Amino acid sequence: MAVDLVGLKRIKNSVIGNPSAKLALAMDDVFIHNLVQSLTRAPNDVRIEAAHVIASISYGSLPALHALLAASAPQALLFALSPLSTPTPTPAPTQPHPTSLIAALARALRALAAATADAVGPGLWGLVTHPPSAAPARAAARIALEELCGPDALDVYLPLLLPPGTATASIGPAAVSIALLLSATLRAPAHRTRVAEWLPPALRTPAPAPHSHNPAHSPSHPRRWEASAAAAEPELPGGWVATQLTRLVNSRDAKAQEAGLGGLAALARDNPIVAAGLGLVDGRDVPVALDRALVLCRGGKGGREVQIAACLCATHIIRASPPASGAQFQTQMYAGAVLATVLRLISDASEERSVRTRACFVLTFLVTDDAPLAQLATERGALAPLVELVRTLTPPPHAATDANAGAEDDDIDVEVEEEPEGASRLREAALRALAALCLLDHEPRRTLLSPSPPLGPGPGSAPAANLNPALTNPALVVPSNAATTASLALATAAAALAAGAQNQNGGGGGSGGQQTSFAPSLLLALGATHPAVRHAACHLVRVLARGVAPLRTTLVDSGLGVGVFRIMMRRIRGVEGQGPPPSATRTPTSISLSAGGGTEGWEWEERAVVGAALGAVCNAVNEFSPLRQVYIEGGLVPRLGQLLSLRPAPAGSLEDDQAMEGAGAEIGEGVGVDNEIRLGVLWTLKNLLNKSPLQLKRDVMGVLGWGLLGELLADRDTAVREQAFWVLRNLAENDAAAALVLDSMGRVPLLDALTAGLEAGSADVVLQAASAFANFANATQTARALQTHPPLARALCTVLEGHKGHSDARKPAVSGALELVRKGWRDGGVGAALRRVCDGGGERRERRESLAMALGAGMGTGGGGRGMGGEGEDREVVELARQAVEWLDSGVVDISDFAS
Repeated sequence: MAVDLVGLKRIKNSVIGNPSAKLALAMDDVFIHNLVQSLTRAPNDVRIEAAHVIASISYGSLPALHALLAASAPQALLFALSPLSTPTPTPAPTQPHPTSLIAALARALRALAAATADAVGPGLWGLVTHPPSAAPARAAARIALEELCGPDALDVYLPLLLPPGTATASIGPAAVSIALLLSATLRAPAHRTRVAEWLPPALRTPAPAPHSHNPAHSPSHPRRWEASAAAAEPELPGGWVATQLTRLVNSRDAKAQEAGLGGLAALARDNPIVAAGLGLVDGRDVPVALDRALVLCRGGKGGREVQIAACLCATHIIRASPPASGAQFQTQMYAGAVLATVLRLISDASEERSVRTRACFVLTFLVTDDAPLAQLATERGALAPLVELVRTLTPPPHAATDANAGAEDDDIDVEVEEEPEGASRLREAALRALAALCLLDHEPRRTLLSPSPPLGPGPGSAPAANLNPALTNPALVVPSNAATTASLALATAAAALAAGAQNQNGGGGGSGGQQTSFAPSLLLALGATHPAVRHAACHLVRVLARGVAPLRTTLVDSGLGVGVFRIMMRRIRGVEGQGPPPSATRTPTSISLSAGGGTEGWEWEERAVVGAALGAVCNAVNEFSPLRQVYIEGGLVPRLGQLLSLRPAPAGSLEDDQAMEGAGAEIGEGVGVDNEIRLGVLWTLKNLLNKSPLQLKRDVMGVLGWGLLGELLADRDTAVREQAFWVLRNLAENDAAAALVLDSMGRVPLLDALTAGLEAGSADVVLQAASAFANFANATQTARALQTHPPLARALCTVLEGHKGHSDARKPAVSGALELVRKGWRDGGVGAALRRVCDGGGERRERRESLAMALGAGMGTGGGGRGMGGEGEDREVVELARQAVEWLDSGVVDISDFAS
């Protein structure tokens, strides 16, 4: 296919909104190669049209994107922009700047970079999944994105952000494209930092030497036009790029405002240095970004896109700003302004779904992991519109056909109406916002699950005779009573939603209908067609399982607990096998798993959804949970063993999860194992083994293997080691269990592992290792083993002294040492360390001396309480150490522990 002006215009018009045409072009390798080559070798009018075509085919087709990346389209665009983005002297009238070419190239680069970032992830507005077949394209996109955010590429396109008023005023329209590029591509902390610290070459050039008589001739002196451009720009706090983006926000053009706000939001997210500069209040005429964003939040001529971008920008600045003394009121005032806008948009049923979706996510970003802001949002009435959104958007289940009613017991499906993409995205966003609101506060959880919540009328209930008989058939591989509960709960949810839809249509009495809890809508969300909705529903169930009352009652009675367990038991598509294409899989609302405990016949699920379900199961296996035994009998332990040794998918094939919960839910890229899933499994095992009977501990480790536990205790990943020691701690809760661990692991491997844990550089690992050591010290048989390992004694001395900041580990370490001393242990080094603790040594003395040096001599000893945050605990540690020293001095051994 020829690359000429007429042909390119025809192709541009044919591919707009036509994925099949884009795919056909992607298959033509010769055309793609010639198209990319024309960016640098053809006349300007052809180059402009080639850039338009590249921008058009970048979106909506991973094969087309892969073809462009394989043809080095990003490098070609950067090469074409390089001579045009460098500031040059004012050209002669006969040689004007090719503004149309610059704008077209910048737009193409923005489109290609945004599509590349979408392929890599995480998604900007919710979960994005890709089939296993997309792995090669995503691997290429990951490499390309790293190059686009590299220093050489930044030097090419960031200068296009230069504001009007200089010699480069003609490239002003390109600044909008570059700002949009930043808003779409800055998703990794390293990329944000790189852009935030970037400076134009003129500002990087060192100043000329003072003795230079002719600085203009010095090669180190900036050129005149570079110096004037740099001097004309008073830099705002937050960096040069933030300065230029703020200028776009302060313009009167709506597109420029939207682009600048989006760029600032991406730059400030989780970036305290940038956020601190953008939130400062100064006396200059130019408004600081946060002030301007809060003004634009209220709306105006810019429309909804500017309003949403302003709310997002203000949210990321507020959340990333470093805490300041007395700033809580100001933070809540700023957050209140954002809340007023997003809640109004969420509640307005006439708004476009895309606007309401992004408003829900802005609310999520604002309140996640911040209890005061979540409480503020709840007090402002955030729960009611979100619940109403989910209820309204949940498709009503169809009644089963006669064929379905007679289906086999082990293969019962509930047909659910296909949900439009926009509706599923909005439902996902509402569920994630509800999870963020309920994360740290019990009151929203109680309100959400109350049988008659004050959230407006809920769907009514249908007569029992109208229920699908197949729905009540217990087919889950769990005890029959739990299966019946899950099946009946799903039937009740279906009936409630159907009756609610009837009421909304005027057939059920409207507001006079019976109110129900939110659980039926949430249960049906676990069986939604779109994986993003299932993923969000699992997150909300995980949050609800943090409460004792819901875990003991509602999650059991409603079937939510069994629902997330069923999802966790599914095989991960692309990791545990390729599986059939999504359209060929069984409907996600199937009540059954295959019998027999194997993997044959299992449903397929996306990795992120299984990970979210694992988090919910983790919270639901605590010792007080009725679901613990249900899960165990349903095959929990073998499934955890499978997930613990799970290998990651090929590079680029993992689905991406928006990191909205502060805990950095980014996809792990481990070489041999899936680290994120592995951590979730260890958390689940920790909760499962806590206060569990000896036989359960024996059964769990019989499946997982003691050798694997030893490997995890020495893992290179600090978080994995911490959780592994916590598992070891919970395994050794009593004498019999500690003896089981000793006999199963072996004396030397166990003692070496404890020693390595106490010597670890991570305070979290040392804390859990010290706690495990204390448990073993309390058990008679293992206490004798601990006394015979000199390296353990030396490691214990280090912890007792409080070195390396291990203050939290001192209490369990001293407690364990006391038990060993009572049982006759006499180690000179440990005894000396205990005496120094009694004398006020260790970290407490170091902290007191440091404070005295800071405040000056003559500082009083102060009153009671915890003092520097640890005095109360220090007194308890000193008391335990004093008791140990008394046992050492008395020479008495407590023989009661050795009685048979």
